Amino acid sequence: MDSDDKKAAKQQFQLFDKILSIQNIFTKKPTAYIAAAHDPAKRQELRQKTKQHGEVAGGFAKSLISEVISNHSELKHLDVDLDKAVRNIVH
Repeated sequence: MDSDDKKAAKQQFQLFDKILSIQNIFTKKPTAYIAAAHDPAKRQELRQKTKQHGEVAGGFAKSLISEVISNHSELKHLDVDLDKAVRNIVH
C-alpha cells in the first residue's frame, strides 16, 4: 500500500467512526447523560465510570469464557475416556 491508499483508508475509517458516534434521535438517552450535558466535570465522571464498568465487564466476560473453554476441554477428555471404556466393555 502506498501513502495515498493509507490516507484514503484512514479518511474512510474516520468518516465511518464519525457516523457511528452520531447519536441516534430515536435512542433514549439515560438520565445521567442528560443531566451531564452542560457540566464538563459530570461528563468526565460519567466517562470514567463507563470506562470502569466496561473494564469490569470485560474482565468478567474473559474469565467466564476461560471457564467455558476449560469445561469444554474437560468434557472432550471425558468423552474420550468414555469411548475407551465402552470399547473395552464391548470387546
